[in-house]
Amino acid sequence: YIPPASSELIGIIEEPHYLKALADQSVTGVVKLNVIINSQGEIESIEIIEESESEEMNNYAAHIVEYNLNFKPYADGYSQEIIIDFKDYEYEIVEIDLGNLEFR
Repeated sequence: YIPPASSELIGIIEEPHYLKALADQSVTGVVKLNVIINSQGEIESIEIIEESESEEMNNYAAHIVEYNLNFKPYADGYSQEIIIDFKDYEYEIVEIDLGNLEFR
C-alpha cells in the first residue's frame, strides 16, 4: 500500500491574490505553516513555523490556507507543511508549495 501524496490530498479552490496593502508597500516574503487536518478533511490547527517580516503577510498566509485550499479526508488525519511565497508584488505573484506530509 502506497499512501497518497500531498498533491492528491490538497487542492487549490482559488488562486490567491496579492493583498493590496502588501503590494502598495512593495512587500515580498515567505511564510511557512504547518496545518493539522483531521480524518474528515477539516483544519484542526494552523501554526506559522517560519514568519516573514510582515505580520500582515503572516496573517494573510494563514487566511490563504484556510480559504483558498481544500483538504481531503484521510484515515486518521495528517499534517502538511505549506509554504506561501509572496514572490512579486508588481505582478501579484503568490506561489503555494507543499512541504513535508506526515500521517497520524
